[in-house]
Amino acid sequence: MVEFTFFEYLCISFINPIIQNLMRRLSITLVALALLQSGVMFAQKNAEKGEEYRRSSLCTYLIDEGEMPKIDTIKQAFLDAPIPIKYNDHNVCERIFSVNLEGLTDEHRKAFEAHMAQSGETNKPKKKKGGFGAALGGLGKDLLNEAAGGKSVLVDDKSKQDIEIATYNYLLEQKIAKALFDKWFIDGNGQFTDALMRERGLFDASALDLQTAQSSLGGMEILATEGEELVKNTFVVVSRFRYMSKDEVIAEGQSYVATAGALTGNSEAAGALNALGGLGAKAALGEGYYVTITSYLYQLIWNDEVKAKLYELWDNKAQYDTADFFELKYIGSERARAGVRAGMFTKKTEEELIRIATINATDAVLAKLEKKYETFRTKTPIVITENGEITAHIGTKEDLKGGDKFEVLERIIDKKTGLETHQRVGTIKVAKGKIWNNIYMASDDENATTDSNGLTATVFEGNAKSFRNGMLIRQLD
Repeated sequence: MVEFTFFEYLCISFINPIIQNLMRRLSITLVALALLQSGVMFAQKNAEKGEEYRRSSLCTYLIDEGEMPKIDTIKQAFLDAPIPIKYNDHNVCERIFSVNLEGLTDEHRKAFEAHMAQSGETNKPKKKKGGFGAALGGLGKDLLNEAAGGKSVLVDDKSKQDIEIATYNYLLEQKIAKALFDKWFIDGNGQFTDALMRERGLFDASALDLQTAQSSLGGMEILATEGEELVKNTFVVVSRFRYMSKDEVIAEGQSYVATAGALTGNSEAAGALNALGGLGAKAALGEGYYVTITSYLYQLIWNDEVKAKLYELWDNKAQYDTADFFELKYIGSERARAGVRAGMFTKKTEEELIRIATINATDAVLAKLEKKYETFRTKTPIVITENGEITAHIGTKEDLKGGDKFEVLERIIDKKTGLETHQRVGTIKVAKGKIWNNIYMASDDENATTDSNGLTATVFEGNAKSFRNGMLIRQLD
């Protein structure tokens, strides 16, 4: 039997736990400070030599609404399709779920309203000046814009707001925000880790970043911690898909206008726009079927307060699992569609064509969400070619049109505070006739490396001498 002196017993019983607790708190503090300091140091170095590409992380879900035409094919296409390359794949949990509209209560609606008020975000369109004529004119324009590949009007008998509330409630009840944090910071053994943050920090680094980091003491450590800034750009997109004929698309558009007319008391004007819009849409849509999509966008909340709470609970898994600082912020919604390109010139089966349309509809709605909500807009690196052309690997999939304007951004670090901003150093615009057709399966040749015009990137007009390779561009309103 081992015997202890009174002093040894005192150390074991009282002093040791205190010292261990202090050491644990000190180590957590040192981790936080090291991440902050190393991130600032590397950011300052990086600001001097150019930009690197920071990808947003994306988690996607599909709402299962039961018996709908071709829904099984659409589901499988959704599950099989990879996350677009400009996003990191951050999928968690089961990706297809049903919403309970009948189970919605006043408490659910009040909770959603409180969330919207607290977040300061809204997806409701701003009221237009000019009364009914101006407001309804916009609706008619949506229908007439079919000829230009404009918006698809998606309306059905389910309340749009009820879908929003039910989706928000599902994400809340299933603790999806915590699952997103778990993917960032918890490994397969249930231990805290920053491995994914480091991995994505390194993946996003340019070749010059890696070469510089590998040649300096502790450089790879500094580079890896840069991934911390990626956490705040974690998004969830929940989508509803439908398979519709041309006539159904047009009928829903006409129903939308008629409903607006009834609400404003001017059904006669609505009827006129209804007929006019229907004629324009029929001429533009042509024959065939469409995969339509409505998507709801959420963002993971990551700020100094959340970061401090995470560091405080680092290595305390029990308290972490019962914490309540995990939260998603609802941003808003958008609609899009893609045609099922059947015909005598393709040997693809109907299932293959629906799969392609599902992927293209998803790409289209993500592009619209980016245009509508600045927080979701991705920054894309520019590449200046040997002959002085400004290019970027975005194109028709991102709904680019000739003359679209982009700002060119340079990363600036405040040396006193270490805070990062992106400063505009110029603007460029899309060159007409030089937009890269990067739509998925734009041709039947799956091995094609260029589009039909020989382009591998979109060309922009601007003064290339004012910019550097790797600077980022972001579309302007």
